[in-house]
Amino acid sequence: QAGLKARVVAVQAHALARAIEGATPTVAEAQLPVTVAVIDVAGHTTLLSVVHQGQVLYARELLFGADTLEEGAFNPGALEQVKRGLEQYAESAV
Repeated sequence: QAGLKARVVAVQAHALARAIEGATPTVAEAQLPVTVAVIDVAGHTTLLSVVHQGQVLYARELLFGADTLEEGAFNPGALEQVKRGLEQYAESAV
C-alpha cells in the first residue's frame, strides 16, 4: 500500500553480516581477514553469530533473552550455551 518494493530480503544473521561489512569500509577496502562475533540479546531469544569477511560462519538462536533476566529466572547454563557455541566455531575454523 505504501508503494515500496523490496530489493533484498535477508535472514537476521545475513543482514548482520551485510551491516558489519558496511560499517567497516576500511577493513573491506584493505581486505583484511576480520572475524566478528555478535551476541544479540532480544526479549525471549539470544542470537549468536560469527561473521568472517562478510560471510556468516555460525548462527544460532538460543532460547533465553532479556525477559528471562528481568524475571529473575535466568538459567546459569545459558552463558554456557553461548560459550560452547563460540568454542564449536573456533574448533571448526582451525
